[in-house]
Amino acid sequence: MHLSYSHNQASMGQISITMDVWSDQNRQPFLAMTAHWVAKVEGTTALQLKTALIAFHRLGGRHDGKTLAETVMKLLDRAQITVKVRLLHEAAIPIHVSDVSLKVGHFTLDNAGNNGTMMRFLETMMGDRDIAFDAVDRKIMCFAHIVDLSSRQVTRTAGNAVDDDGDDSPQSDDETTVSGSIARGRDVVRVIRGSGTRRDAFNEVITNGNDKGWFKTGQPLAVVKIKALQLLRDVRTRWDSTYLMLNRLREMRPVWLYFVEFDVHLIINLTGCRLLPCSSKQQ
Repeated sequence: MHLSYSHNQASMGQISITMDVWSDQNRQPFLAMTAHWVAKVEGTTALQLKTALIAFHRLGGRHDGKTLAETVMKLLDRAQITVKVRLLHEAAIPIHVSDVSLKVGHFTLDNAGNNGTMMRFLETMMGDRDIAFDAVDRKIMCFAHIVDLSSRQVTRTAGNAVDDDGDDSPQSDDETTVSGSIARGRDVVRVIRGSGTRRDAFNEVITNGNDKGWFKTGQPLAVVKIKALQLLRDVRTRWDSTYLMLNRLREMRPVWLYFVEFDVHLIINLTGCRLLPCSSKQQ
């Protein structure tokens, strides 16, 4: 996938980039790059904002800033965003930089440290081609990522910060200390998702509860049917995942309350009676 040269030539100014790196469910990393530019509508004096996906690239090896910069430069060349300047440079044509219609614009990125390093390497690589490029000026921090970081800081005051990659393996007592409603919800999810046996038992509770009318909610209480869903675990690198975890807990509340209440062994051994108040018998 690449930006056609005709589109490149039709851009009225610079072509800016939004890009991100993430991993799929199999932990395979990918780099996506989207180009944004303003073009003149053919036959009119109107201008139109254009967007095109110019790369969906499988990354290999290291993801340090230097390697990312080399990859990004190759993808920009493939999209012909840097081709005009590159061809002039390779042909040794004596031309002042200000006379060249430079196409490389700004980069919107998240706040990962390797992105800052990548921009500095891009500045050096652009300079080798006589392309004026200021790593600080050309970097725009992703607003959505800033909102995510800010909201995470706020929720940190309401419960433990999530600091893992979604691993459901048992943790030490210090790691599972409950200090708020979010942390309590996270403990419920960790306990139930912690093994295949408990996940199967959770599904069985849903099936039996729907068949036998166990689940009731509302005022006055009314029997409800619950969808066969699993609880979700929030992950530090997945935006909105804490909201999705809490929303799923709310949706599945009749199930997990029933599940935890009747599994005393689960409460004592895995949570130290911290998910629900301990009865004198449990203590």
